[in-house]
Amino acid sequence: MKFWRWVYQWKWTWYATAYLFCIMMMSWVITMLAQGLSWLYFGEQLPVWFMFFIWMLWVVPTFLYIIYHYDRNQIKDKYATQGLDW
Repeated sequence: MKFWRWVYQWKWTWYATAYLFCIMMMSWVITMLAQGLSWLYFGEQLPVWFMFFIWMLWVVPTFLYIIYHYDRNQIKDKYATQGLDW
């Protein structure tokens, strides 16, 4: 049972993983649309560095949100009385 309490304690990681997966899929769709429009209007594909730049526009703010807005001390205080080992 200690394992499941640990999983519940770190459940935010599942949300963050799902959120990152959705962002990666959205980035893929956006980049494919950009490639299609580039091919349609200019007759050539966009360079790889540009596609990476578009992906970073989604990923960097996400990691910054996770890093700066997640406060582990709140979870510590909330579950400190339930006998969890820190």
